[in-house]
Amino acid sequence: DWVLLDELNLASQSVLEGLNAVLDHRSQIFLPELNKTIDCPPSFRVFGAQNPLGQGGGRKGLPKSFLNRFTKVHVDALGISDWNIIILNKFPNMERNFVENMVKLTSMVQCDVMERRLYG
Repeated sequence: DWVLLDELNLASQSVLEGLNAVLDHRSQIFLPELNKTIDCPPSFRVFGAQNPLGQGGGRKGLPKSFLNRFTKVHVDALGISDWNIIILNKFPNMERNFVENMVKLTSMVQCDVMERRLYG
C-alpha cells in the first residue's frame, strides 16, 4: 500500500490540492470522475520525490505547508565510480574500458546540459 509521487514539483496546483485529503487526518481521496471517495488503509504510505528547482522544466517551489507533510531526505547524485561499479556488477560481461568510457561520456553530457547549459 505504497505510492511514489515522482517529480512532485512538476504537479499542477489541482493535483497538489487533491493530495491534501490523502496527506491529512482524512486519509482519503475523492475521484470526481467516479463521484467516489476512497479511504486509504492504515498501512498506506506516500513517498514524494522531486529534483532541484535549478533543473528547470517548469519546476516550482512547493508550499512549506505541503512540504511539512513529508520527511525530507536529500540524495546526492551518483559519481562516476558509483556508476562504473553498478554497471559492471549488473552487466559483468561488459568490458571495463567500454563501461568507463560510456559513463565518462554520459557524465560529460550531463555537465554540459545541466551545469554549463551549452545545449539541451
